[in-house]
Amino acid sequence: MFKYFFWTTLVLLLSGGVFGFTITQLDPLGDLSTISIILFYTSLAGFVWSVTTYLFFFGAELFVGRNLKNHNFLVSMRRGALVAFFIIGIATLQMYNMLGWLEGLLFGVFLALTELIFWEK
Repeated sequence: MFKYFFWTTLVLLLSGGVFGFTITQLDPLGDLSTISIILFYTSLAGFVWSVTTYLFFFGAELFVGRNLKNHNFLVSMRRGALVAFFIIGIATLQMYNMLGWLEGLLFGVFLALTELIFWEK
């Protein structure tokens, strides 16, 4: 389980650093607009994925009250990836002015059903 924690923490630190650099130093309307938008979304996805992975895993450990196994960490990683995909999808829809409450709701229901399919296996 140590390797999962190590790689997730590494992604958290690298994504957080790139995200902070992108927010403070890069101009999305300047010469490097494409690179800055790509860096913004990839670093946001990595940051959200790693933070929500830790939240799901340690929240489950607090709820259960004992140490969990590797399988539970992999489930937390999958749920963190789905949450990151949801946030990136919503942000992309908002960037192109295509986000409404119905689109957001349908996208959330789609991802919840995807998690339900994986949960049943």
